[in-house]
Amino acid sequence: MASMIPSGGQVVTPVFATGSGCLLNVVATLKKQLEWLRREQPDDLLSYPSNLVALVRYAAENNETLPPMQQIRTIGEMLTVEARAFIESAWQAKVVDVYTCEEAGYLAIQCPESGEYHVQSENVLLEIVDEHGLPCPPGKVGQVLITTLHNYLTPFILYELGDMAEFGEPCSCGRNLPVIRKIHGRKRNRLILPTGESLFPYLGEYGDIHRATGVKISRFQCVQLSLEQVEIRLVAERPFTEAEQTIVAKNMQRNLGYDFEVTFKFFDEIPLGPTGKFEDFISHVAA
Repeated sequence: MASMIPSGGQVVTPVFATGSGCLLNVVATLKKQLEWLRREQPDDLLSYPSNLVALVRYAAENNETLPPMQQIRTIGEMLTVEARAFIESAWQAKVVDVYTCEEAGYLAIQCPESGEYHVQSENVLLEIVDEHGLPCPPGKVGQVLITTLHNYLTPFILYELGDMAEFGEPCSCGRNLPVIRKIHGRKRNRLILPTGESLFPYLGEYGDIHRATGVKISRFQCVQLSLEQVEIRLVAERPFTEAEQTIVAKNMQRNLGYDFEVTFKFFDEIPLGPTGKFEDFISHVAA
């Protein structure tokens, strides 16, 4: 499950010297991850945002100390403002986000000055288009299409990732690379209202549920089952009482902006996706 790598890899090493690295599969338990981090003592840590949030919560709940870190890099999932602040506050280290995909690798890197994302145009042509396939101006949310520029064996041309994002204005840092202002998430992460409107939902924070019920929550996920029903899946220290379910359901209805029928399921662990990623909202309703 764990392995050592002598350098930054065959792509990076010819460009500049790097130190050694170590890898641990993200499906390892949080306990094993924390033990591994203490043993390896890395200066930089790369992982999914949801995994880092879970690690911070695990350490706090078990009175464990997080090992010191110089920098934390996040990939593979949307990094929310709340998750960034939570990780940085607990770890006392800067979080730098990278927009990536399995098909083409790095797509955009966060600017050290503005915090917005610079598209890696030397490697990929990234477009954001509306529902008619027309280019979106800065500030308008659309779907992301990519064309790889150096993948000659299996090229991707106008490949739809399923992500939604918006371009920004040129960056004040002076770099001339295209700017992504915000990555909103995946199409399947959009809530579909009975009116036909779709939006990226606000689910609230873990602390909201704890304050409302007194029950500690390790992880929760909201799944839209139909136009009228959502299911809240939780890893909690105990199931909710009927009164607590009513409180949480009303809060979720307010956050989602509609009086959905809210049901609850409790798990020892909510399964991750096939690549080890965690999605806090999933819709099974077609747009």
